[in-house]
Amino acid sequence: MTKTLLRAVISATLVVALLLQPGWNVTRTKALLHDLFEKVSLIPTLAQSLTGTGERTTPASARLSTAPALTATNNVFLPLIMRPPGPPSFEITAPNDGWTVSGMLYFAAQPIGPAPISSVSFRAGSTSLGTDSTPADGFKAFFNARNFPAGPLQLVAIASGPSGQTSKSITVNVLPDPPSSGRIGSQGGVLDSEIGSIITIPPGALPDGTLVTIDELTQQEVTAQNGINWEALGVTFLGAQRIQSAAPFSLPYGVASANFGNRVQPGQAVVNYQIYPDADGDGADEIVVVNTA
Repeated sequence: MTKTLLRAVISATLVVALLLQPGWNVTRTKALLHDLFEKVSLIPTLAQSLTGTGERTTPASARLSTAPALTATNNVFLPLIMRPPGPPSFEITAPNDGWTVSGMLYFAAQPIGPAPISSVSFRAGSTSLGTDSTPADGFKAFFNARNFPAGPLQLVAIASGPSGQTSKSITVNVLPDPPSSGRIGSQGGVLDSEIGSIITIPPGALPDGTLVTIDELTQQEVTAQNGINWEALGVTFLGAQRIQSAAPFSLPYGVASANFGNRVQPGQAVVNYQIYPDADGDGADEIVVVNTA
């Protein structure tokens, strides 16, 4: 951009502006423009700074100072969006899939994911076992396997929560009237004592064809054999089963005791225990708690 061109642009702009003002004529406008171009000294310098050409430099006092331009950043801030936790996640913890069951037992489910579970409904075949909505003590329902026909039985648990429902199922083998002794295979089995206590042997606990027998023992029999002073221990005897196997158990078996409810005193906890040989030399065998009855 040359000095002449800049003057032409400014002149045209001023002429238009001045002619629009009342009281201005062409003669006065020309005189004003002539005087303006004689006094303005920054035009060639401005042209040089814009185009890199020109003959004169701008005095230091007339140079323009510029502040650094603001630069844009690449940071982008978006609202935090959390993925919903999804439907409830849980596992069936009892009984185990494929087990042979009999008698009274409980059907239990345990949450394993972040999604909250408000209730779990239980079903055995087409029979509803009820809904548990008290997670503080775990989700479970009790049922009597003797009320179902022998053979496979599907157990279904349906967990419900704010984000939906999840259903899981297992299949057990019902044996309504198990014997008190018999040969147990690698698939496991159940045995029944004289008073109705159920011994559940899980799959893989014994080799095929292992003979297992169950006998009920009285308090006097256990005391005579093991030398246990029940009163000194503060233990109320509710019953005992002697389980004999032709081969050692490679997995723990389950015991569901029966016929003791009317003998439990207020404030007492009911447990299953095993008796082991004397370990401290006091002449009495040791009681080791296994689980709750």
